[in-house]
Amino acid sequence: MAVKIFPIHHLAVICGMEEKARCHAFRAAHSQNQTDKTPKKMKTPTTFIAALCAALTFAFTATADDAAIPGMKKTPAAAAEALKKYAAEAGMKIEKVAVEKHGKVTVYEAELKADGKADREVAVTADGKVKGEEETVPLDKVPEAARKAIEANAKGAKVERVQRIKEDGAITFEAAYVLKGKTTEVVFFADGKIKPEEK
Repeated sequence: MAVKIFPIHHLAVICGMEEKARCHAFRAAHSQNQTDKTPKKMKTPTTFIAALCAALTFAFTATADDAAIPGMKKTPAAAAEALKKYAAEAGMKIEKVAVEKHGKVTVYEAELKADGKADREVAVTADGKVKGEEETVPLDKVPEAARKAIEANAKGAKVERVQRIKEDGAITFEAAYVLKGKTTEVVFFADGKIKPEEK
């Protein structure tokens, strides 16, 4: 079998062509690799920045809303979060927050309002536990024994409002009487008995 011998200069040309082909292929692959990587490198920081901006905007808005509610700035964080969660679940808006004493316990009491709903109040402790709830109710929705006691105790005064109070599992009814511009509040148990005032 005859072996074909190429002149040296032909071999040089062939090798040069192969080398150029390899270089071209390498450059094309490298260029494609860089093209594939570029969007991924830019995507991550862009997504991160967008998320960070959204978080900062939300935090700023929440802080601004809290500052607009009287008494909220002085409310401990856990108590404030509990009040906001309660209001959101009830579909109501916090009008103001006040520091009160329920017996010997300090609570943070929020007044809640919403169109088409009865006014409500909720009191939470500093660590965010719900201590008590108050909701304005029509007199005819009060249990009969308590309703009769409220009406009998009026003694010429106007029954301005009645609130159903739930505190530590116990339910009572607070009646606000108005006589000659003066308001007096009396709390009744469901059986009609007057609840003694806490000292």
